[in-house]
Amino acid sequence: MSIKNKFATAVATASLLAGLFGSAFVPSALAGVVVTPDAVVPKYTTLTAGGDVHRTTSTSKVFGFQTNDSNGDDGESNTAWIEIELFSDGAAGEGDEAFDLHAVNNTSVVVTATSSNSAVQVGFAYDSTDDSDPASVACSAGTMDFATAAALKDTDATNGASTLVDAAYRLCLRAKYDDTAATSTITVTVGSVVATTFTVTVVGPVVSIAASITDGYKNVAEDNDYLDEWLTVIFKDAAGIQINGDEKTVSNENVGLADWTDQVDNQQDDQISALGETYGDTIGLGTAYVGYDLDSYTCVADSGEDDGDATHSYALKFEDNDTGDIVSNAVTILCTLNSEGARITAVTPEVTSATGNPNGDGGYTYEETASGSDDYLMLVVTVVDANGTPLGDGAYSVDFDWSIEGDSDLNFDDYNDETAVGGEIELGDLTPDTTRFGRFTYTLTANDSDLAITYAGDDAVAKSFTKTFTALNGSTAAVITKVRNAAKTTAVFTADMGEDAAFDVVSFTVELKNGTVVVYDRRANANGVAKLTLSKRNTTIFVYGSYLADTNVMKCVFR
Repeated sequence: MSIKNKFATAVATASLLAGLFGSAFVPSALAGVVVTPDAVVPKYTTLTAGGDVHRTTSTSKVFGFQTNDSNGDDGESNTAWIEIELFSDGAAGEGDEAFDLHAVNNTSVVVTATSSNSAVQVGFAYDSTDDSDPASVACSAGTMDFATAAALKDTDATNGASTLVDAAYRLCLRAKYDDTAATSTITVTVGSVVATTFTVTVVGPVVSIAASITDGYKNVAEDNDYLDEWLTVIFKDAAGIQINGDEKTVSNENVGLADWTDQVDNQQDDQISALGETYGDTIGLGTAYVGYDLDSYTCVADSGEDDGDATHSYALKFEDNDTGDIVSNAVTILCTLNSEGARITAVTPEVTSATGNPNGDGGYTYEETASGSDDYLMLVVTVVDANGTPLGDGAYSVDFDWSIEGDSDLNFDDYNDETAVGGEIELGDLTPDTTRFGRFTYTLTANDSDLAITYAGDDAVAKSFTKTFTALNGSTAAVITKVRNAAKTTAVFTADMGEDAAFDVVSFTVELKNGTVVVYDRRANANGVAKLTLSKRNTTIFVYGSYLADTNVMKCVFR
């Protein structure tokens, strides 16, 4: 059959199929364009996502787009497109000779796009009424007024391959139904050569909502402040695709959420309004819009009629903001009193020891090496409300009036304004920058440790917490050894730190069999050697010295 006859047959076929759709678009699992190309080199084929298509990365071959009924609807119709550029030559991984549509010495072949899933339909766009570049013709929204080209007018100069842009084909994509949720592998062939394959996922409407508390801590203070990203919400379609996934997934949409129409009432018989903004935000360094805010006054205080929410739990639900037909699971919160009567129960340092090489002063400078670290040794306070319940999120900031006693090289910073998160408050930090290695004891005192007492007008009550920080020498020159007597009832532990530690006080930490920890201070001699002698019976201990790396631990068994 001649090229002319092939073209006439293709146009007639396209017109017949277009009539079935009321337009010139022919949706199918097989779409073709007849051309007369040079040989296509598949490794140079490039793909470009259309405006309504999300690509997982700039170079991936995985794409996604939304259907009509999807919450993240990408347009008036469930269509999208991918631009395909074909090359017949190239170098260094890039095509530099566009695929020639008009080479007179080549036999016409068919450029075909095939979908492995009939629910994902494909069709090449071109304007049959003029000589427009196939890459410049839009996949028309709404009426689907474009054609699946079985044969391209390859005699028109304007359709030629004189530039790289002219070598691009616009492959239109359409979901079979408005609520389709499906994935397909698209294969593009030129004659018998597979030019490229890629994956397209049609993201359908919301069918499930999974809600949870972002950090897992369920307590919320009465008259709470607004809490950003306190909730984590995941939306999925019928195929299990996360609609509000991160940017490296097939769907990176921001989906609307609403309080459940039948949300529970609080103790004042008012329906709880728990959700802040309708749309989500990313959490931390993430790129998925999964963080939803908890509104202020989700829990309310006593109005004077014994109707406060403290001690009461509520099961909160949410629904999609589009139809309201999809309801989430229940998220249970526990309301607590606010911070007026808060009191301290514990202080926990971020670490109690750290290892490093000597600084310029012969001591240790605190440093954190993990990604995202801040080089601050945080001091964390555990706080409860006046009822003894771990203080809820959103409580007002407080100041327990902290002071410290200890070596000034620890460098204490009091934050003064302290806000509880997860029942804990960061009271301040240490940034040790010492002139020696070893153990440093410090005492933190909350001069106003129980705010209920001062709130009642009585004198503040102080509460102290004694802690230690041990700076360990990471130098391989420092070692610990032991020698036992013949009866194995006495052992001498020797820590050799080198001459730089001459006459320094060395702390030997001894952990007994029952878990008790005892610290013995010994002064090193002129050579930087310190000794500890212990006599024990029928027990096992572990010993390390303050100048030594925390892995340099000596085990000793006494008979």
